[in-house]
Amino acid sequence: MSVPLSFVRHQLPMLNAIGRTAAAAVRQSIQPTRSTPTLPGPLLTGRVPPRDPALVAAFLAHVGSRPGTWDGALPPHFFPQWVFPLLTRALEGLPYPPLRMLNGGCHLVINKPLPMGEALDIEVQLTDISDDGRLAVLTERCVTGTATAPNALEIEFHPVARLSGKGKSDSPKKEKPTVPMGAREIGRWSLSARSGLEFALLTGDFNPIHWIPAAARAAGFKSTILHGFASMTRVVEALVEGDGTRLGELEVRFVKPLVLPAEVGAYVVGDAVYVGLRPGAEANMTGRFGLR
Repeated sequence: MSVPLSFVRHQLPMLNAIGRTAAAAVRQSIQPTRSTPTLPGPLLTGRVPPRDPALVAAFLAHVGSRPGTWDGALPPHFFPQWVFPLLTRALEGLPYPPLRMLNGGCHLVINKPLPMGEALDIEVQLTDISDDGRLAVLTERCVTGTATAPNALEIEFHPVARLSGKGKSDSPKKEKPTVPMGAREIGRWSLSARSGLEFALLTGDFNPIHWIPAAARAAGFKSTILHGFASMTRVVEALVEGDGTRLGELEVRFVKPLVLPAEVGAYVVGDAVYVGLRPGAEANMTGRFGLR
């Protein structure tokens, strides 16, 4: 299914957030700062209207959801669409280059279903920063609920900022994760060069590295790369096997950019999950999950 360009009308809050990020990057290039942030950061709150059913249906079709999987509930892995504007605001004023930030991963805990048709109450707070001079890994805590389902969804999001400093990590260099031999394939996807743009139209994450080849190459990639959350959403659908109530939690790390176009699979070993070309190949995503 091709995602229509008209869905961009749903993403105005995120586009405004991207504009603020670009402006912050310009200010930082003129007057850089390395001040130490105070933690935890301020608690940001917001309320957004119910999500448009047509947008939700298009998202579920895009990620390969089976009919009836979420049984009228708002799919929890759609959270980037409504939380990213606040997540972006929580990073404003930090001494890190906003345009060099990438998605390092997240931890998703589903306490109860999110009802469709209800306004969403959101809380976001920056809670931790790990900075070794070369890489800064941030932690943002986000809670989403509704009037009848408070605190339904808890998320820890980990943006990663690549720094220009010469600092060295005290940790030994780690081997690159691979998909284990013997892992069981639970899903496989053929992703086109347009997949990044389609996910952006559905979620509002219009970072140009995902849909403009020249921008991706300027950032050091061979071509456009898939959003990390685009891999995660497909993994969720493969894990629940048509029953959204099965998933209790999912923690993922995006360890290798997925250059488009591509064909990859999702694999499981016990409670571990991977995305990669095949068993034995380098993994693009690693994680663990809990089913009910």
